[in-house]
Amino acid sequence: MEPWPRGVLDGTIGSKLEQLRKGLTVAVRYGWSLATEDWATFQNANPGVKDPSWHRVNLRLLDRDSVPAGPGIYMLCAHPSTKYALVPPHLYDAIYVGRATSLRNRFVQHCGVSSPRIEQAKTCFKSPLHYWYLETPNFSVLESLLILCLGPSANQIEGTIPATIGLGRPAGI
Repeated sequence: MEPWPRGVLDGTIGSKLEQLRKGLTVAVRYGWSLATEDWATFQNANPGVKDPSWHRVNLRLLDRDSVPAGPGIYMLCAHPSTKYALVPPHLYDAIYVGRATSLRNRFVQHCGVSSPRIEQAKTCFKSPLHYWYLETPNFSVLESLLILCLGPSANQIEGTIPATIGLGRPAGI
């Protein structure tokens, strides 16, 4: 197995944006990033967005014509169910971030049967998920940066992490 290039996890290859552009893996955790540089990198990614406004539509098939057919990035967001009385009622979070060459086609796909993780979210949250989208042709880097910043729980990271396991030793040594 080839070792990962130096800097993939130790941060020595410049910014995380450069790592993403080079196709290198950046360590990802779930939940919002607490690193201000992650948010600044997303803000300054210069995606060529004409209108930097995000738009929201309920994830229901009857709303498909509200979503443009062009490329962009999107998020599926949800409120916890009101049956969980101990959860603050205004809690809201991105549970999935994606990119699409056609935002409308991807919207329609998510209205049908999606990945198991998104289907689980539809069941868990009951009320319609919200589909937030931003039209942009430069969606791959922005998607990666948004996943890095938000750490949505339904995004799955694929790949392997090479490791070496040393010789066993007695506890306490």
